[in-house]
Amino acid sequence: MANTIGRTKDSPQEEWLSFSNGATDLFLAVLGLSGSRLAQTQGEKRLIVWLLERDQSVLGAGTVGFDLCEMPWEIPHLQEQISFFMRVLDGVEAHLGWECLDFTPNLDFVRVGTEKFRKMLSRLKTKDLTPDALSLWMEAMEESDPVFRGFPKCPKHGIFLTVWGCYLCNRESENH
Repeated sequence: MANTIGRTKDSPQEEWLSFSNGATDLFLAVLGLSGSRLAQTQGEKRLIVWLLERDQSVLGAGTVGFDLCEMPWEIPHLQEQISFFMRVLDGVEAHLGWECLDFTPNLDFVRVGTEKFRKMLSRLKTKDLTPDALSLWMEAMEESDPVFRGFPKCPKHGIFLTVWGCYLCNRESENH
């Protein structure tokens, strides 16, 4: 089983990121580590939490692929949020937050992933977005969701918590 990340449902297959389950976990983890350290606005924090909710330890292996157009972008702030993600990718390449990992990510794999993700982000346009993605995602949340509690972070990993807890702690408990 595998996961695919695309720009839109109609984007050409050569633009997609196709990952094994383990590679998906790694890519989302390093995005989450960097993004959790760099996010400042509510919108930036929501985008990182949304990514971290693609948690295979909860949702099941091979079920967390997505298209960028499905993410909860703030349409009036799309360009600023894309710029934020470019900084997140810079952070990934600088190993931001990796000191809390109990392994060393494969640098070649990470580089390939960040390069392709950058290209997808640079091609993302307002017309591509699912217009109500943000409101639908937030309406589905419970009042107790961390998004409504100030975006708490895991004390061990410094990563935003999701409704299922810490993305990285969930992996550690799976491996023990």
